[in-house]
Amino acid sequence: MPSRLYRSRSAKRRTSGGDNEDRKTDRKKSEKNNRSTCDMLTLFEAAEKEDLETAKAILETSNSVDVNWMNAANLTALDVAILTDNGPLACLLLAQGARENLRWVGKSRALELSQLIKDAEEKTNDLTNAILNTTPGSTALIKEIEKQLDYWEWKTSIAKKMKYSYDHANPPDPPTNVVVSVSSPTSILIQFQEPEDCNGALVTWYKVEWSMCEDFAKMAGESRLTDPSVRELEIHNLDTGSKYYVRVFAGNMKGLSAPELSIPTCAEPSSWRDVDQRPSRLDEKLSVMDALLANVQLHRETHQVERQFKESRVSPSARRKTNMRKSLKNIFSNTTKFQKHLRRGMYLACILYCDDRVAVSSEELLPIVEVDDNVHGSIHNDFHWLMKVACTWEDVRQLKQDMEKGTHSTTLHCRCKMLQAALHLQQALGMQDLGHFFYRPIKDSGGTVVMVTVNAVPEMKAVASSSIKWMSVSKLMKKLQPNTDQSTAHDMLFTSLPEKISYHKMCQQVLERGLYLGYLKLRSSVDLIRVLVPEKTPNVLPHVKVRTNSHVSREEWEWLQNLDANQVKEPPTALQLGFQEEIKEATSKLLNHLGVTEDQAVSHRLYDIEVIEFSPDVSFLLLLPPSEEVCSVPGQSDHLAHREGFLSLPVQIFEMIHMCTYNRAFISRYSRLSSLLEMNSLLAQHAHREAFSATELSTAKDRVREMQEFQFCLDDTWKGRRWIMDCLTYARDKQIRGGIPLGVLYAPPPSPDDSPLTDHRVMSPHFMMPPVEDTVGSQEFLQVDADAKSHQPGNLRIYAAYESGLAKGTSVKLHVTPRTTAREVINLVVQQLNKAVLMKGMAEPIYTDDQLADFCLVAVIGARERCLRDDYQPLQLQNPWTKGRLFVRLKSNVLAAIEQGNATAV
Repeated sequence: MPSRLYRSRSAKRRTSGGDNEDRKTDRKKSEKNNRSTCDMLTLFEAAEKEDLETAKAILETSNSVDVNWMNAANLTALDVAILTDNGPLACLLLAQGARENLRWVGKSRALELSQLIKDAEEKTNDLTNAILNTTPGSTALIKEIEKQLDYWEWKTSIAKKMKYSYDHANPPDPPTNVVVSVSSPTSILIQFQEPEDCNGALVTWYKVEWSMCEDFAKMAGESRLTDPSVRELEIHNLDTGSKYYVRVFAGNMKGLSAPELSIPTCAEPSSWRDVDQRPSRLDEKLSVMDALLANVQLHRETHQVERQFKESRVSPSARRKTNMRKSLKNIFSNTTKFQKHLRRGMYLACILYCDDRVAVSSEELLPIVEVDDNVHGSIHNDFHWLMKVACTWEDVRQLKQDMEKGTHSTTLHCRCKMLQAALHLQQALGMQDLGHFFYRPIKDSGGTVVMVTVNAVPEMKAVASSSIKWMSVSKLMKKLQPNTDQSTAHDMLFTSLPEKISYHKMCQQVLERGLYLGYLKLRSSVDLIRVLVPEKTPNVLPHVKVRTNSHVSREEWEWLQNLDANQVKEPPTALQLGFQEEIKEATSKLLNHLGVTEDQAVSHRLYDIEVIEFSPDVSFLLLLPPSEEVCSVPGQSDHLAHREGFLSLPVQIFEMIHMCTYNRAFISRYSRLSSLLEMNSLLAQHAHREAFSATELSTAKDRVREMQEFQFCLDDTWKGRRWIMDCLTYARDKQIRGGIPLGVLYAPPPSPDDSPLTDHRVMSPHFMMPPVEDTVGSQEFLQVDADAKSHQPGNLRIYAAYESGLAKGTSVKLHVTPRTTAREVINLVVQQLNKAVLMKGMAEPIYTDDQLADFCLVAVIGARERCLRDDYQPLQLQNPWTKGRLFVRLKSNVLAAIEQGNATAV
């Protein structure tokens, strides 16, 4: 009985406790709701009083404000801000998610505002009568009524002001600069700007319509943009190859504007790959890599079982000797002490940073461990291999174990020590990920080499080691005692600490969405080819942004291909002309930034084999120097070699840095698979050399063959991603001489029946800015005075008066500078027509570089001809030759130009 009574009382306590908790919860909810209502009323009052600062404070401090809350009169704070013509407050509310009040539609707004004025005036009249009818002795009551009267008079004035603003407002003007572009094979991007005039009411929304009919008789879709700060829309899931017409409306409280059609008038979802069906480098091959990794691991496990069976036949005494050697080695090895004094040899250092602090040992030293007490020749290959390992630190122990089984090989000896040092660091720091390597090992005159990894940790407690503490970089730099010669590797490591941390941060940066123009410049040495990169973004080439849209459509790419083939089948569309102007402007900016002169720029080329796609959001076009200048060698003049703000990275290192930023999943799988496969291949070859019986030999051969097949599959997958190797091979090929010369890009080739002319334009003296308008079809001969000719670039049309394999009257239009020589013009014309022949599928006639000296440039007028010296500058021609035509002919065919000139005379 007592126990039953106790249980009953306990149940009552629990029930009573639960009720108390519920009441507390309800009270908290009620307080929160009251606080939220109070904040919304304060925000509404701030809108009425046009108090921007109070509104900002409420929106910044309160998390429970509903910016679209309506008062008793069905008004929102945004309604009040717009109707009182308070633009800053309206923009603030729109940025916080306020939307136009859809409760009021059409004329109901005017009716509601009129009713609001009427109610306020009636309230004012009632309060006025109340004051008149109040007995004179009721002073306190009269003051209260007067206070209410002031409030309602103010409310009446606010209501009248809103009604006046509404009555005098009109729908806005149409949006401006409506541009449509192709953003993918199945989508288009619409971008536009604000209307020129809102006509008394702030624009609160936009409407975008698209149709496959030019007259919009049948709509394909529409979208309402309720946030007026967002003035772009990407439309997905469209039909590839179909034309879509777009128009945009602006809307305010008085309605919609007139529609504004896009420029160009339509867009056709497509891709540049549609031109030559080139596969995408971004095609996901992760499944192929995963399947290959599974096969390699399966083969590895099978081999391990066989090896364990062989090792089981080793005598116990031999195993005891091996174990004793390992145990003695472990006794005399120190796994926690870092190197304090660096002598001759190779070392591995790790820089871990968190915000402005770095991890140091208890002695305030950076974590450094010894790799080897000697440096064996060049370490480039081993360093590149170790950079791959840095993408898969979790495999260090397994790789080390495999290498120890083949340490008799000199190929593996150094790498095994590298892995031992990396494993040592991992154990000492209590973490696997040591980060990425700095692109250049530190070397001093004493023969000390230090390879440095750098990694950012999210929080300091991520380093689980009692022997590590954190220290600010500035404090660490102050404690450094400067050496007089500053030549030791230890001093060099400490003094370059900020540089290495900055480099690591820069390597993690990803370019914002857009299409970019990059510059490919190489430097070669005895054992390395280096590529020029900016210090601020070492994971990409030097670049400028062309536009926000990263996609290149079929229509745009076809135009570039036509320029390269020296033939234009039909006039360019608005989209093609816009694309060409974007590229011209970008080349001007990029070459100016690199310090390339206008005479050097004419011979540069635009890479037209493919658009380099780093990711779905970042794409690159490439600008190439002439094939003779793409790769500079030691002793050759190169103004970019020592230009500030740039680095020269070995191509293999650049590839790793670039891939780690833009293709992290792919490079991690590749690095892991490449390391394992390389190790397995070496072990398989070792087993093949040691095979004795016929059975062992056959098995070993099968293993080697399987490893070769795996390697071939891996190399094929890797080759598809290595865009830099394809580009540099193409750029350096002097036989192909591919790409669109800027002289051609700035002066598109005309059709054969165009009038011949020398077209001089007023250009910027700093750089050959592209011509603004096209002169194809012009019939006017332009004369230029000596001052203009000696200072300004211009366009030349040169006719082919030799057997080119193309139609008679074929010409090339070039953009040249006053210092461009006749020889340069000849070479460029012949090379361009060679490409046109090849692109038509013909094998000949093709003129080699050795045959270029057989051609000359001549000016023809009537039956008169003037042969220009190779060093003569065509823009220096005087009257009457400026009214004639320029021809390239063979020196041996004296009458070819005159005969063709008479046959094609206008």
